[in-house]
Amino acid sequence: MCFSFWYRPDSVISSGEKNKAYAQIQYYDGSWHTETGDTVKPTEDGKWCMAQVHASLPTTTAQAKVRITGIKNTDGGFQARIDLASLSVYYYAMNVGAYGNASLITNIYYSNAIPHPEWDGFVSLGFGIAAKAKTGYSVAKLKDLKVELLPNNGSATTQAGRLMILYFSQTNAKNHIIDPQTQQDLINSAAATGQLVLDIGSIIFDAAISVATMELYPAWKVATLAILVSSGETWLSRQINRETMHNPLAEGGTSYKVWETLDYSGHLGMNINDRISDASAQYYFDWRFRTTTDDVFAIRVSATVQWAKWIQMGPEEGYWDYTTVYESKLSFVVSLANYWQ
Repeated sequence: MCFSFWYRPDSVISSGEKNKAYAQIQYYDGSWHTETGDTVKPTEDGKWCMAQVHASLPTTTAQAKVRITGIKNTDGGFQARIDLASLSVYYYAMNVGAYGNASLITNIYYSNAIPHPEWDGFVSLGFGIAAKAKTGYSVAKLKDLKVELLPNNGSATTQAGRLMILYFSQTNAKNHIIDPQTQQDLINSAAATGQLVLDIGSIIFDAAISVATMELYPAWKVATLAILVSSGETWLSRQINRETMHNPLAEGGTSYKVWETLDYSGHLGMNINDRISDASAQYYFDWRFRTTTDDVFAIRVSATVQWAKWIQMGPEEGYWDYTTVYESKLSFVVSLANYWQ
């Protein structure tokens, strides 16, 4: 579990000892435990700050709650504006191989039973894949970025559910645009009503950066929000490219998976400088199911990174080989049981 919030102090001092703040997660598994994040010490006037904390919850956890704490100043109370607070449960996998590093993450932002005649179980999630090539290799494809409805672990053999991708974007070291989305102003109803305060894809860019710097950060850092929402600024210099969705809908009974593929191989030719050192992709999707059909529901999240290898043919000649299979595969299962009861 990862909890974060943004705040802008009304005033600061150079030592950072004024309007300090931290985030906490408390959970109960027979007794109460508290995880406290690092104390944020603001030193720049007018700048938004983010406090964060993570906790690995045991399977016996019965309750969890979060807390925003502003530390009282010597000359008065904590004074700041609090903005976006985000709590997410995440699943994470990483592949460190001979060709490069790859990380896959899914965050659960919302889960509930809702009044609906068909799909009353509703889960809101984000999907992200990030890849960083090692020396002599390039990212060629981020392929089969897939979510599948799995047969239930309970009595049902197939899942009466639906998956829908609502927003898809990518970024890469060369800023290649694969298949740009033409309707830039239409995202989805959730965003229009304020449920998506920010580009949900930005949640995975922390993963992209961690892989790009070859640092294997803990999963909680990968799950951290990486965008400064209120001011519209990001700490990324890379352009985010929204992409067209090709396989965005799956309904149990007719189809059971949604997936997308980003093919960069057409940009890899006979120049070593064509190398795409890193790339990441992300989409926001919802998962709905009929709670009366069973008591356990699951999806499989998976992705494959296909790499290209530089083949040196002479002192000044060579090419990028992306026909030979150099792949890194990642996957995990997300399951929900009895959460609506």
